[in-house]
Amino acid sequence: MCTLLVAFRLDPERPLVVAANRDEKLSRPAGPPRLWSDRPLHLFAPEDLEAGGTWMGINEAGLFAALTNRFAGGPDPGQLAPDRRSRGLLVLDALEEPSPRAAFERLRLLRGDEHNPFHLVVADAERAFLLWSDGRRLVTDELGPGLHVVTERSFDAAPSGREEALAASPPPLEQLRAELAVHREPGIEGTCVHVPELDYGTRSAALIEYGPGGPRRWQYADGPTCTTRWQDLSRAMARALA
Repeated sequence: MCTLLVAFRLDPERPLVVAANRDEKLSRPAGPPRLWSDRPLHLFAPEDLEAGGTWMGINEAGLFAALTNRFAGGPDPGQLAPDRRSRGLLVLDALEEPSPRAAFERLRLLRGDEHNPFHLVVADAERAFLLWSDGRRLVTDELGPGLHVVTERSFDAAPSGREEALAASPPPLEQLRAELAVHREPGIEGTCVHVPELDYGTRSAALIEYGPGGPRRWQYADGPTCTTRWQDLSRAMARALA
């Protein structure tokens, strides 16, 4: 996933709203959100069928976790190491915990070089934390109220017209889903990415909403957000997390 919009505590009736696109190789196999009943806490999450992890999910305690890769260009090509642990397993690690604070306390002990570069958000209706690594060091922070934009180029990883546009004119909560279908030139700079010549683009999207009592809505698009019909998986999520 390469665009993660986290609206945290901007509306007391919707204390957490997440809109996210997953940009990935078009040929990489993945499964839609489902119940994971074999974890310490039941999860509702999609699945990376190549590496076995996930890029986002919610557990039965109401904890949300989501990951973006971090752009690793620059003078250190060793930042992308094939022998490092899969980044998608970080989301599963976080979702073994009952709260954002517990997940944060567990993951802040990671070495910065255990995984290739990433950004990870853990949150619920009350707290939100960010952890990110450039492949060498781990940086942590607690998120305050606001719209937080996390892409693969965040925190000075690389320039991004997509992130700059969102930061300059933050959309209202009602427009977050629409923001996931925006095209720009070149194609990599839109929130909806199309770069077929590189076997790359937006593969799926999610809109997740919490009420004061916890997660209550999960909408899912299994394809590019500009053309794919959205599905309402809220009931399936509720059954999985009950």
